[in-house]
Amino acid sequence: MNKKIIFLLSLLPFFRVILKLFYTQAIKKMRLLAKDSDHIIDILLISKMQDHDFIYGSSDLNVIFIVKNDVFPRDFLHEIRKSLLGIWPANIFVDIENLKVFKEIELQTPIIRSILVARYVQDDVTWESILGKENFYFRLKEQDHYSIQQTYIKKIEQYLFNPKRNLLINRHWIRSFGKNIYFSIKGMIRYNLVQSEVIPAWEKLAKRLIRFTFLSRHKYLRTRNLSFKMLDFEKVSTESDPDFSEQYSENLMNFARTLIQHPIVEDIIFNPALIQLGHEMIKGKIFIDIVLGQSQTAFTNDKFIHLQAFINDFQESYDENEPTYVFRFTTYGVLKLKAEHVLQSYPLEDFYRQGQSYSLKNIKYSFEPNAKQIERACIYYLLHEFMRFRTLEQKNKLIGSRFIKSLNIIYRYQLLLNYLRGQEFAVSHSYKSILEELTPQLSHIKPYDEVDRELWNLIRAQMLYILKRIRDELAKKNPSLRNLQF
Repeated sequence: MNKKIIFLLSLLPFFRVILKLFYTQAIKKMRLLAKDSDHIIDILLISKMQDHDFIYGSSDLNVIFIVKNDVFPRDFLHEIRKSLLGIWPANIFVDIENLKVFKEIELQTPIIRSILVARYVQDDVTWESILGKENFYFRLKEQDHYSIQQTYIKKIEQYLFNPKRNLLINRHWIRSFGKNIYFSIKGMIRYNLVQSEVIPAWEKLAKRLIRFTFLSRHKYLRTRNLSFKMLDFEKVSTESDPDFSEQYSENLMNFARTLIQHPIVEDIIFNPALIQLGHEMIKGKIFIDIVLGQSQTAFTNDKFIHLQAFINDFQESYDENEPTYVFRFTTYGVLKLKAEHVLQSYPLEDFYRQGQSYSLKNIKYSFEPNAKQIERACIYYLLHEFMRFRTLEQKNKLIGSRFIKSLNIIYRYQLLLNYLRGQEFAVSHSYKSILEELTPQLSHIKPYDEVDRELWNLIRAQMLYILKRIRDELAKKNPSLRNLQF
């Protein structure tokens, strides 16, 4: 019995009781892992099966393995994943891909533990011990709240701001959309990040999506429109910026000038990837923010469908020799809150945008990032990258890719380290000078060389070297970060 069959059976009303028994059995089976291992201190269950948004058959069990301090978490995680794959029904209901392993000292360090916190329900948090030991209690601190805000933004961008029109609109997607958008927007309002009140009709619709009631597919579209309306809460003051359109391909500019005529498009912002190999023309990946608003007309289903179809047609038709274009929706309000509260994926992104982004309307966007939030963002970024190494996500994504992708990440690390050391944020556009600044060990590699396992060992060593230096700089104000061992 696999996940697909479980999902289909979950559509039957009476099967919920049986599924609940399967989930309970999965938790019991995980206890066998602790009996067979001297490394495990405890297994904590983060998921709350009693919550109304926990859906049997769709929701996964999220757990954390707590191991002794002398254990190598990465090696342990590799073995525990293999073991879980052979244990039914844990191999179906436990989220094995996002499994977390923490040393005991890491769990007891609040600033490191903060990376595990994803939702603000109340100030006191309880994680249940699967092994029947004392539950783990703690009170949320500042870094925990920042981590939660980051999660809310990521969920909104994943479920609401993705412009792809071919997303599978099935029962599972609609429930996930309702759950993640409902809790994220309500959480942002609770943190005073969104300057609007909860629309009663939106709240009612979102709750129905979570339960997947009759006509939910129709309600999904209306919920999406109202969600955009709640996030369209800011009108920015305009300031002229030089025209840099000649740096981009004519095909892209023609498409953008047509796209901006759409009644709900306010502006289009081009954000080149950090490292660009060309000098006169942008040749690398380009992230394109499509700023949406209701200054001309209201958000409606047909306007979104037309907009998504237009973007999709362009992506399917442009020349392979052109750069890779990554489109995403946003609003003026979200642009501002991400910049001022430093909720971008990279702590120094606003510094980069001020110098490198281009607005099709020639608007200069000037925001004032909160200094304390920059520090929290740096800590969050360090912990996030640390977890990517521990779970082997970094390795799996970079082996087989082009070296330029790895170099972009390494250079991000170096720029952050320079910033923490008090240096002015300055981006080099010379491939050779970037490699010379980083390490001579990588100087012989060409940007489009494929990363094999041998090359990955060099890349990994350089990445970890810089991340450890970042940790040491941040530990000057937060000494407990030294408990973070790569």
